[in-house]
Amino acid sequence: MHTIYWDWLGMQPIESVLAFQDALFQKNYAGERKNMLLFAEHPHCFTYSHNKPIETQLRVPYEIFANLNVPIIKVRHGGNATYHGPGQLVAYWILDITVLPFDFIEFSTSLIDGIIGFLSGLGLSAAPTPHSELSQYHYAKGVWITGKRKITQRAISALRAPDGHLITRFGFAFNVSTNLRYFSYIFPCGLDIPMTSLEEELGIRITCKEVLLLIVRAFSKLYAPYGICFEKMDTNNKTAPAYRNGF
Repeated sequence: MHTIYWDWLGMQPIESVLAFQDALFQKNYAGERKNMLLFAEHPHCFTYSHNKPIETQLRVPYEIFANLNVPIIKVRHGGNATYHGPGQLVAYWILDITVLPFDFIEFSTSLIDGIIGFLSGLGLSAAPTPHSELSQYHYAKGVWITGKRKITQRAISALRAPDGHLITRFGFAFNVSTNLRYFSYIFPCGLDIPMTSLEEELGIRITCKEVLLLIVRAFSKLYAPYGICFEKMDTNNKTAPAYRNGF
């Protein structure tokens, strides 16, 4: 049996969570192995990769974009601009998938399968690729409601440690009650597409914390046949690793 420990960090600046994730990743990379899944919300921000200037990824003139007064943050992961903000659930997976019954492609695919299964339980039809009407974006893996509106962005990577173990980081961003207006200023993930949210699709108010419990349950069901269970990190237990460092 393999255990993935999960925790809810709440509303935290993306820079802090990325630094925190990197510290945990480095511990795993160095051999101090613990499979973890961290959830967070982030204050309003746009992120983009150092490979592509933000000016080339906008739907509006840069002056209008800059006047939004939303932080614009350069990150190492991903290749295109995207938006993070309140109402968006971001999951960070720090796993040693070498000891799990997946290769990297299978694990990456399972992230999409888990969310599609979760949405199906809510009566929503979703697909891992866009509908044929958006065939120019056939490569854009994620979660698409009816294949036409994107609700989840996936960005997962892995690095092989010196002992041969493959360690993951990053994960996915799921729009729960996100203010979708902010996506209209950019080409999200380089795509000229409509974005959506769970609130938009269901017409009900729901919080990220409520959704994360349902998503953990969906992944628990998906991974159980492989001998993988999920356990809430007990940060009050002195035997648990003192990993929070300010969170």
